[in-house]
Amino acid sequence: MAIATSAQLARALYDNTAESPQELSFRRGDVLRSEAPSCWPSTQA
Repeated sequence: MAIATSAQLARALYDNTAESPQELSFRRGDVLRSEAPSCWPSTQA
């Protein structure tokens, strides 16, 4: 059985350096994917 998920994508407008292990570092132009649209803890797509 497969569970369908609906992810939202966003392109980073600026670099971000994580300040804790729970945060995500990314560079301007990276595409980020959120599995929970109401919450933006994301992964790089």
